[in-house]
Amino acid sequence: MELETGETMEPPPMPERAPRSVSGLVTLRVDGEDLTVPAGTTVAAAMVNRSHQSPGGPLGSRRLGLRRSVRGELRGPLCGMGICFECRATVDGHPHVRTCMTTCRDGMVVLTDA
Repeated sequence: MELETGETMEPPPMPERAPRSVSGLVTLRVDGEDLTVPAGTTVAAAMVNRSHQSPGGPLGSRRLGLRRSVRGELRGPLCGMGICFECRATVDGHPHVRTCMTTCRDGMVVLTDA
């Protein structure tokens, strides 16, 4: 694009995408349990899927909770777009990561407070 001054302006570089596995699936470890999801899935979405795949049907033995409030109540994804901070978990040793904004990677380790 040419500016009035005669200079040209280059578009910003495209952001890097998370590497995709050859199979189209990635495996992460959530609270010590392996979880395999399609590449491109957010950690929050993987947790929702995990709760629906539990024995006994949706939310059977696994409650959808990523952390606990100061009063001990389960907290989980609410807005799904990084504004509410309710989906925070420890990801690869980094605390308070918004899981709705984090794409699953092979070998990722997620620890919840729930």
